[in-house]
Amino acid sequence: MRKAVLLLMLLSLAGVAAAQEVVRYFPGAASATGAEGAFFVTDARLYNPDPSETITVFLSFLDRDVDNSSVQEMSVNIAPRSGEAFDDILASFFGLSEVAGAIRMRSDSLFYATSRTFNLGGAEGTFGSFIPGISPEDAVDSGILLQIVNDPADTGFRTNVGFTNPNLQTVTATVRVFDADTGELVGERNRELPPRTFSQIYNVFRFVGERNRVTTNATVEFTADAPVLAYATVIDNTSNDPIFVLPFADDGTPVSENRAPNGTITSPSGDTTIAEGESAQFSGTATDPDGDDVTVIWDFGDGITSTQLSPSPHVYSDQGTFTVTFTVTDEFGLSDPSPPTLTVTVNPQTGMEATFTRVQNEIFNPSCALSGCHSAGSAAQGLSLAEGQALGDIVNVPSSVQGSKDRIEPGDPNNSYLYLKVIGDPSISGVQMPRFRTPLSQELQDLLKDWIEAGAENN
Repeated sequence: MRKAVLLLMLLSLAGVAAAQEVVRYFPGAASATGAEGAFFVTDARLYNPDPSETITVFLSFLDRDVDNSSVQEMSVNIAPRSGEAFDDILASFFGLSEVAGAIRMRSDSLFYATSRTFNLGGAEGTFGSFIPGISPEDAVDSGILLQIVNDPADTGFRTNVGFTNPNLQTVTATVRVFDADTGELVGERNRELPPRTFSQIYNVFRFVGERNRVTTNATVEFTADAPVLAYATVIDNTSNDPIFVLPFADDGTPVSENRAPNGTITSPSGDTTIAEGESAQFSGTATDPDGDDVTVIWDFGDGITSTQLSPSPHVYSDQGTFTVTFTVTDEFGLSDPSPPTLTVTVNPQTGMEATFTRVQNEIFNPSCALSGCHSAGSAAQGLSLAEGQALGDIVNVPSSVQGSKDRIEPGDPNNSYLYLKVIGDPSISGVQMPRFRTPLSQELQDLLKDWIEAGAENN
């Protein structure tokens, strides 16, 4: 019983294997007038290798650049160990004229298929191109075509590139032409391929905008979002005699010119104004047309940067105007050539403006205008910081200790001797002021600095 069941299973599997559909494509076929006075014709041969069974082959014509997914099929029966000849197959079998396309063939049995496309009116003979029946398993989504030539002279050559889309969905193919001697990208362009369509690019150099380029050593690289059948025909302009080139599957990364990434500031939406000590929230987007990895850097304009796409809120401690720049760089070091910017204006805290009145009342009176220091009656180094005298003794007045700096240089605390003295800057000799007292708090140091930055006005 077990043997009988096993035998039935084996016979069933054998029947499934025998009935497996065989599909072949002629990726290019013609019965049409071509360029330079040519008339291209395709002869085809189909062969049945089975020694005992007649087979049926179904053929369909795939017209150019249209959806052929529902096209009608025609059939031919082929006797055992016999073949069928179809001279000018598009005219004699399909009844078509002035057309070019592809031919799809299928059968439940093994069959062989070959074709030859040639210039019927060639003065020097009809050598033509041998084009085999190609299996859809040979379709690739990335390939390279070699031996590509272009010379627009009458004695030169032109190259066509053809695609057959065996899929039941539209496919986009990207065609890139390279100078094989230098690796230069000559040009690139996309071609949309409807379902089960044939599409031929007539003169691929013209297609990418380089019709007049002369080269005897070029390549065509293509990528597609689904596997396609591809070929090139290199045609002699004198005899219109073509050669047929099949692609090599390309497992590498197509060579292309590196394109710059792009950055966009999404927040804030434009220039913004905040108060001193407040923060601004920044975020952006970073894209790369080649899909490269990217890094970003924010320059907040105050000497601080961040490499996060959406950094933590950034606090501006000082008043002023700051230019924020957002730069995106790809993994090859190419940066956005026009990085976006915006301006952050930082105003003094409301009700806490840095005025001279506050400087006098909060710094000079309690810490400096004292007896034995810089009071009116005992002005050390000729400097009185007493009310009514301080402003005239410090603003735009050279220091008696370091004459290269004014005691207060309006707008420039880093060149104001008095400010540098109270913060204990190491470039200033002597002890930090106020002498023999606790140094000014950071808040009071910032008050003096902000008043100087605002112009050291009498306010």
